[in-house]
Formats: sequence, structure tokens, C-alpha cells
Amino acid sequence: MKRLMLVSFFFGSLASTQLCAQNTYPWPATGNIGIGTASPGVPLQINVPAPGTAVTTPAFKILDADGTARTHIFAGGGQHWTLNTGSAEAGSLMVSTPDGYPGFIAFTSGGANRFNIANRGAFFAMGYHDNNSTLFSIRNNGRVGIGMTSPDGKLAVLENANSTNPVLTVRNQNAGNVASTRIHLFNNTGATLGTHGASIWLSSSTHSAPNQFSFWNYENGPIKFGTNSIERVRIDANGNVGIGTTNISDNTYKLYVEGSIRTRKVRVDQSSWADHVFHPSYHLPTLQEVEAYIKKHQHLPDVPSAVEVQTNGLDLGDNQAVLLKKIEELMLYTIEQNKVQEKQMQMIEKLNNKLEYLQQEIERLKQPTNK
Repeated sequence: MKRLMLVSFFFGSLASTQLCAQNTYPWPATGNIGIGTASPGVPLQINVPAPGTAVTTPAFKILDADGTARTHIFAGGGQHWTLNTGSAEAGSLMVSTPDGYPGFIAFTSGGANRFNIANRGAFFAMGYHDNNSTLFSIRNNGRVGIGMTSPDGKLAVLENANSTNPVLTVRNQNAGNVASTRIHLFNNTGATLGTHGASIWLSSSTHSAPNQFSFWNYENGPIKFGTNSIERVRIDANGNVGIGTTNISDNTYKLYVEGSIRTRKVRVDQSSWADHVFHPSYHLPTLQEVEAYIKKHQHLPDVPSAVEVQTNGLDLGDNQAVLLKKIEELMLYTIEQNKVQEKQMQMIEKLNNKLEYLQQEIERLKQPTNK
């Protein structure tokens, strides 16, 4: 306690009388306290170089009982302090105010790769001093930057590498049956998971529904996808999907496409088909009835008119059923025509036989009679 009071008194006297660094032993050498000496051989040593002087000797160091130095404090010309276990540049911690910044803390190793934490006025930054890189920054407006000092949002990430490595990775390593990696977005309507906002998530391989990648909008609004600043695909709150169009409010249809569709195969599920045409109870219109209908309406019975198609479009499944119905009706007409033709052929054959007989009789009558 007496020694601590003595040291405090000395520092006060040193500050008030502005003693220079050449002051060596204000106390006897046997007190193991050295000021302004390079080799005091005691647990306390202070060296304070003049401002601008290169830092070569410590201002304070702590030694083991065998005389091995364990901790040094270097005073860098009044601009910084370094706490280390060796030379001024091999320190592990440096506190300073370089380049006019309000505050600077650096962690060094052998004078290289100095990782620093700096208060740079408009933002707080962490990075490597030697290559002037900024790993992390927090601006005075609360915005956070990773790899940048001017984030344009609350969190901004900047990478500058020609690499396939991801810029941002989010992972949940839990292997439970409901484990997933999720990112939730909330607006001003509330912050209840599964009720408000939207989420993107990937279920784990051990999830009850494994390896599912999902987009969810819990609000009463659409999910949109776009390219080149133009909306391309939309899924509205009712589950209707629009490709190339936003006019998808009619819940009669689930998919709207503005443009052409090219595919190899289309399958349409139908609850009814046209096989009833072949049922014995089906009334097949006569050709005279069909002719009269065509003259009056300018299209076949049961087939939508051109105006109806232009106004309401064409139901592919129903239209196929109608076309099949007309084909089946044509088949029935063909069968009936074939029956008529068979009867006509039989009648023609009989007439030909009679004609042949009469021709033979005529030839016989032309022959002279023998008396």
C-alpha cells in the first residue's frame, strides 16, 4: 500500500513538474522502481519518449521473479499505448488515436496483420489495418455493413471474390423432426410467426416433410417473381397463378398465361365423355335437322360460335368432348349410309339380273321361227 501511494505521488509529481524521459531513479535502486531507464531490473519500469519519437523502449513492464519480462507497455510518442510481451511492434494490444480518429484499438502479431477496432467518427469499424480492409462496420445511423463501410440498408454484405463460395450462409444444424432453416420477414401488421409477414425456409433431411424449400406469404397479398424490372409470374392470395399477366382475379381458373405455350403433351381430366352417343336411347338428329340448324346458326349444334370463343375463350376438355361427339355422330351417319348403300347394291344386283334376263329374252325372240 505504501509503495502504491508512493508511485501515485511520483506520477503526480511527474505530471506537475513535467519531468523528461531522462529522469531515472527518483527512488533508491533497491526500491525496484525505474523511470526513464532501459534496464531497471525491477517489476515497474516507465519510458515515455518525446512526441514523434520512434517507439523502441517500453514505458512499463512486469517481470517474473527470475527476471523474465512478461508484460510491456509502450508509449508511442503520446499517440498510442501498446500492451504486449515483446517489442513495440510485436504487441498483442494497442490503443491509439491515429489519423485524427477519435479512437483506435489494434491486436497485432509480429507487427503484421493488425486487426483493429476503430471509431472513425461517422461509423464504427473492425478490420485489418495492414491491408486497409474493413470486415465489419456500424454507422451512426444504425446501419451495419459486412465487408463495407457505407451500407445502404440496416444490414448490407459486400464480397469481392471470383469464387463459387456463398456470400451469405444460413444453417440450422439441428436434426429434429420439425427442424428447418428459416428467414422471416415482417411488415407493420404484426410479428406473429405463421400469421404475419412472409418466410423462406428449407426443412431438414430429418423433418417430417424433408428437404422442402418453401416461400410463404402469411399476409393477404401476392407472391411476385420478376426479371429485368418487370413482373413475370404472380401467385395471388387465392392461389391463382399468372404468367405474363396480373389479371388473375377470376377464381374459376387457377392458371392464367398471356402468350403461347409450347409443350409435348397436355392431359385434361374430364368428368364426362361423349360415349353416350352410342347408347341406344340417344336421339341422333337427322341430316335434315342438322342442315336446318347450320342454315340458321352458321355452326354445328353443341359447338360454340366464333363470337362465344372470342368472348369466353375455349374450354379444351369440353371442346374435345364436343368434337368427339360430332365424330361419333358422323360414324352413326356413316353406318346408316352404309346400310342404305348395301340395300341399294342388293336392289341394283337384282335389277341387273332382271335386265340380263330380259336382254336374253329379247335376243331369243329375234331368232327366226322354224315351221
